[in-house]
Amino acid sequence: MNDSVSNVSINVKILFLIIALVVLFQIVISLIPSEDDADVIISVVSFINPLSAAFACFYLVKNSNTHLFRKSFLYFGFGFIAIVLAEITYVVYDLILGLDPYPSIADVFFFALYPFTIIFMLLNIRSVSPHVGNFAKFWMALISVWIVSSFVFVSLQEIGDANFDFYYGLIFISGTAITLSISAYGVKIFQKSPLKRIWLFLMIGIIATTIGDVWYYYLELFGEYDLFHPVNGFWYASYWILFYAILKFKKSSK
Repeated sequence: MNDSVSNVSINVKILFLIIALVVLFQIVISLIPSEDDADVIISVVSFINPLSAAFACFYLVKNSNTHLFRKSFLYFGFGFIAIVLAEITYVVYDLILGLDPYPSIADVFFFALYPFTIIFMLLNIRSVSPHVGNFAKFWMALISVWIVSSFVFVSLQEIGDANFDFYYGLIFISGTAITLSISAYGVKIFQKSPLKRIWLFLMIGIIATTIGDVWYYYLELFGEYDLFHPVNGFWYASYWILFYAILKFKKSSK
């Protein structure tokens, strides 16, 4: 990496705190007597989570001393803004217009998180390792294929014949699988860097996103998703894990 960074510690307790808060939130939501009130709270939280991560990215862009971080986190921030726009669109469809938000234009914004996150990671990875070896390409492809093929196998076992929802979901599963495989490569590349623990935390956040995405598109095959479903917890956890990692990137860039 051309820009110098300082070693930054990661507090693992933060991870358990985030998980505990997500579980607590899911319990509290389930106890709210009014479904309409619960819908509003969930929608607000779903909006605030990615917005917080976006603000953290743009704060780093503005205050970082390293050109690489300013450039890469600008893209990362755009990814979270896309999610904010997706959540707003989803709410407009679902709660205001009373229309089914899946599929809808919101999905375009949801999908945008993948390319923006991939650009963010590749900019950082290439600053350390400009060339990707054939073996690394192989195991990254293996991770992606495993995630996609697992979704295909389990889904087709349940629905029998592939339908629109299956192929539509497959697009997003492929995006999240590629994103996760690149994050795993980033952890490997930075394993001897002061950023190694931050990258590990980053990958954990992306793993949470991947689990949420795969579970969600499986649920949509059967029309079983709603705003109260625990799958939302994986996205909540992901945003706050990534938020913490972004703050640590900021500290490392001083």
